[in-house]
Amino acid sequence: MVDLWQIIMTLETIFIYSYFFKDNPFYKISEHTFIGVASGIAFALALQSVNVSGVKPLLAGDIMRLLPLVLGLLAFLRFSRKTRWISMYPFAYLIGIGTGVAVRGTITAQITTQIRSLIPLWGADPVKNFTTLLMFAIAVFVICNFMFSIKQTGAIGTAAKIGQYFLMIAFGYSFAGFIYSYTSYSLIAIAMMFTFPGLYLTIIAGLIIAALVLLEYTRKKGMINKAK
Repeated sequence: MVDLWQIIMTLETIFIYSYFFKDNPFYKISEHTFIGVASGIAFALALQSVNVSGVKPLLAGDIMRLLPLVLGLLAFLRFSRKTRWISMYPFAYLIGIGTGVAVRGTITAQITTQIRSLIPLWGADPVKNFTTLLMFAIAVFVICNFMFSIKQTGAIGTAAKIGQYFLMIAFGYSFAGFIYSYTSYSLIAIAMMFTFPGLYLTIIAGLIIAALVLLEYTRKKGMINKAK
């Protein structure tokens, strides 16, 4: 039985990879499809969130849910020049609350928790003692790298340089994890290109791309011969 979704995924994958040849209408179709589907899903999830966390509790008697609903409706006044200034208030409220929650979460997760994990600095487990001291040293080196108010010379400069190396290691590790997660999805899509019925579509697409490459090469060669 032919799986329609596998055919669609195979075509979308081939269209995306066709960009390696050059920008073409098939790539545009895949790009626009992805943006359209992602926008539709985001819109549907937003409506569901408003309905579940706002409308239903309000109808059940929770009057406090009226405030976020009113602020959300005021945000739509941004589309009119006369009432655009009113829409600034819900956005200011959203940014303020979001910043407060983000700062609190960052301090708790990246500062307070790490300080607690370093206490005590020395214990009975030698491996834990080594990792604790290493984390403490890395934190000091990285902090020295961002001490721009002090001239980074001597010991401070050396510590800042070491901190840069640790930062590069951390960024490289994060980037590798990002690439690894997306590579796994790419391998699934590529595997579908070489299984029935995607294999036939891949062969047809390969022949078409090969013909296009040959035509492009012939056209460029003809232009060079005319120029001579």
